Amino acid sequence: MCCEFELQKDDELNWKLCLHVLLELQ
Repeated sequence: MCCEFELQKDDELNWKLCLHVLLELQ
């Protein structure tokens, strides 16, 4: 999943969105 990738600082917003999706799935 996207959160498992090594993200750059510019991807923080995408990471937060991904994390939100992961929490919704759990």
